[in-house]
Amino acid sequence: MATSTTRPSSAASKRLLKELAPLLSTRAFGLAERVLGEALAEDLSLLSPDTISALINEIAAGLTGHENGKSVIRTQALDNGDAIFVAINDDMPFLFDSIMGEVNEHPGQVALVVHPVASVQHDGTNFEISDGLRRSLDAPEAVATSIIGCVLHGADAATLKTIKAGAAKTAKQVRAAVRDWKPMLTRVDAAVDELRDGVTPARKTDVEEAIAFLDWLRDDNFTFLGIREYDFSGGQARGKLQRSDTPSLGILSDPDFRILRRGDEAFTTTPQIRAFLNSRDLLIVTKANTKSNVHRRTYLDYIGIKRYDAKGKLKGELRLIGLFTSTAYTRSVKNIPYVRSKATAVLAKSHHAANSHSGKALLNALETYPRDELFQISPTDLARHAEAIVALHDRPRVRVLSRPDPFDRFVSVIVFVPRERYSSEARENICTYLAGEYDGRVSAYYPAFPEG
Repeated sequence: MATSTTRPSSAASKRLLKELAPLLSTRAFGLAERVLGEALAEDLSLLSPDTISALINEIAAGLTGHENGKSVIRTQALDNGDAIFVAINDDMPFLFDSIMGEVNEHPGQVALVVHPVASVQHDGTNFEISDGLRRSLDAPEAVATSIIGCVLHGADAATLKTIKAGAAKTAKQVRAAVRDWKPMLTRVDAAVDELRDGVTPARKTDVEEAIAFLDWLRDDNFTFLGIREYDFSGGQARGKLQRSDTPSLGILSDPDFRILRRGDEAFTTTPQIRAFLNSRDLLIVTKANTKSNVHRRTYLDYIGIKRYDAKGKLKGELRLIGLFTSTAYTRSVKNIPYVRSKATAVLAKSHHAANSHSGKALLNALETYPRDELFQISPTDLARHAEAIVALHDRPRVRVLSRPDPFDRFVSVIVFVPRERYSSEARENICTYLAGEYDGRVSAYYPAFPEG
């Protein structure tokens, strides 16, 4: 089925603008054409003039009250059952998808969304929009401003209040992540220098792979959202991590942001974390307990990097949180540091010849293994799981592969079901069963339909 979307024609915009004129404030009238030009004609056709004018008036009011470096979030419930949401911010990367992620997280259908980015000049209690397409001609005080406006169906007053608070928090986190992006890269560079020039208990090849992985992260394969340092004190049996005095960056500059939790309890050190700290492993890759408000609404990726003093004694951990970019999910496992060493270890220990049917099936199992899991799983568990997947190629059947989180917070389970036996009802029954077996709840599920 083919579909098309269109912007309002010049004639249609003029007719609508004439109809809206009596309903618009003076400052909103000059803004109306810009806003209408961002909307889809079919979306506008389903809305009343009262709703459209309310949106434009709220945008104008938001622009009037906006100050550089700050966020303005406005909501309004209309008598006709529609609701208005407006967010005004300095234009920043990730802002639109982050704010819309918050809006879409709550009840209410998005009936219209506009997102013009305009060069705005403020003059006391008024504003003026200059030509955003010719910013070189703009006055120096003009600021590129993101205008996000939505019409919602079915959002009550309580929902609007929640959306408003969440959008304000999201905008704050976006600003912190964008502000500290370069300092975060500098901090990672320093960690790489420590590994390259310092003393560690790890093998040289492991150090080189860790450095390659961190360099790979910096090469646009990871969206850095926060960094925090921890100092280690005490011995192997009772040692603890404590937050360092070094300022945290990005969204972790908020002292109340917790990376690790078990249930509602936040923690920095557990027996499982202590085991990692006492091992020769330089890195750990896992998931934070919190979903990202920035960019994508998914659980944050957490990368822990151990730090050593001049004598090779553990002195702390550098914790990075963010999101792997799309390239991390599409590139071959052979081309991703840290992951490639796991794949190489599994292939090397396999009894299958590389060019045999089973050898090729094993490589395919590694290439198609859920990529988030591939970053987190140990080589030993990966080898066991990959061999089980290879066996499924010859005889498809139900197979359950589980991996407890090394910090004892969650269990990740991959369930293979023959295609003809899979349905939404089967998925619900599987989730209910697993939640009961592990005395927990299902926090997320991801159906996939691989070939074969």
